[in-house]
Amino acid sequence: MSKQDKRGKPPIGANRAHPRRKVDPRRRTIGLHGWHRAGLPTFYSIREFCRTSSLGKTSAHELIRTGELKCYKIGRRVLIPKWAAIDYLMRLPRVKSSK
Repeated sequence: MSKQDKRGKPPIGANRAHPRRKVDPRRRTIGLHGWHRAGLPTFYSIREFCRTSSLGKTSAHELIRTGELKCYKIGRRVLIPKWAAIDYLMRLPRVKSSK
């Protein structure tokens, strides 16, 4: 028999589906944790790429669809290598100074 609280519900975490967990913001910066330490490529999720490049989600998906931004798909997750993000941003036209 499982223990129950005053309302007759089992305590949180006792054979119960957990609610959506909050992600520690320090761990959210790298798509696959630990790869950067092994010298292997690091990745951005779509959200991380949009945050770092100041682009919208729709624009990022359009860049991927047209092939301007390289990405990998693992299951439902889309990963953008950092080298591909840097390569895309470096290909953008430079702003001429107003002087």
